[in-house]
Amino acid sequence: MTRHDEAGTTCAAGERWDVLCEVVDNLGDAAVLWRLSRQLAREHGIAVRLFIDQPAVLARLVPGARPASRIDGVAIEAMDARAPLGEGCDVLISGFLARVPAPARARLRRNPAALLVQLEHLSAEAWIDGFHGLPSPGADGLVEHYFYPGFSPASGGLLRERDLLARRDTFQRDPTAGPRLLQALGIPARGVPARVVSLLSYPQPPLEALARALADDAALPMLDIVAPGSPDMPGAAGADADSLLALSRQRLQLHRVPFLPQIDYDALLWACDLNIVRGEDSWVRALWAARPLLWQAYPQTGGADRIKLEAFLSRFGDSAEAMRLADAHHWWNAPQTDARPLARLLHDLDGARRCTARLTAELAAAPDLASQLVAFAAARRQGRSANQDREQNRDR
Repeated sequence: MTRHDEAGTTCAAGERWDVLCEVVDNLGDAAVLWRLSRQLAREHGIAVRLFIDQPAVLARLVPGARPASRIDGVAIEAMDARAPLGEGCDVLISGFLARVPAPARARLRRNPAALLVQLEHLSAEAWIDGFHGLPSPGADGLVEHYFYPGFSPASGGLLRERDLLARRDTFQRDPTAGPRLLQALGIPARGVPARVVSLLSYPQPPLEALARALADDAALPMLDIVAPGSPDMPGAAGADADSLLALSRQRLQLHRVPFLPQIDYDALLWACDLNIVRGEDSWVRALWAARPLLWQAYPQTGGADRIKLEAFLSRFGDSAEAMRLADAHHWWNAPQTDARPLARLLHDLDGARRCTARLTAELAAAPDLASQLVAFAAARRQGRSANQDREQNRDR
């Protein structure tokens, strides 16, 4: 039964929700859907089952996660032909248009109160506002509702736990927290001031051009680049650390560190002066870090990735700081030998930090994605109940 808490927000305590995750590429699918599942369970009292087709991927993000285990209130299940997906659930969320198998669709059709929600990919494009929440009947008669995460008030919002920003602020106010974390990762403090950059990219990041820029401009800050992940993983920095150090004239240190669980990766983003991220999960978490970021859009055919990038960059406004941030994004997503756009950003990281913090504060004023999903599901069920009451009254 849906109820409201003391703050007036819609709650779904006691409901059962299933979340379907198909790992298509890299780690983002599992990362986003785990965060969502965990928040629904912990903050909204929902009994959540996360069905995932590659449990080993989730185990890299969440230590101890395995089929038939329960972590933070979420039951983790392997998605296979025998999986009871949709059985007895109030809501089924299909992540990123994962195909809902025929047996699960049949179970949902037998339960008229159940709701099927297709959680779409995140985008800042304006067109998603007109499609967010729309229903679409399938060929089998099962109605699917399309839920679009986004940056505008008319969208489904962004994932954000209730205590996330408070935890971030506590960490960033402590001058020893960041250095302690870096030391624990095996990164020694330099004897001279240096900026710390986290790097999570698609293959072949343009680090050689960055190293040359540092060598040519002594006014640029020295950089410690922290690249989580092992060399065999997509997104790990592929350049040779010693070669980069020599090419930069000792002004760029590349540190490969072990792959980090989600909670530790959040802290790394809070500790860095610049975060280079990709995809969806690290993109949103870097925004909540309120530090300058460079987002690498997932490469797509037909220039769709460039359209998504421009839509996101428009959220920063048209200040001089925003323009420098945009130029650096353009360069990182289509790098050339001339790294001056990135050099200009590094010269004014403080300005980029203010620019990013303004956007972060604006986004934090909106409801989070999980809360909007709960309210959306409640409104759909109430609408169905009202329609059923009207039909019954007509029959009388």
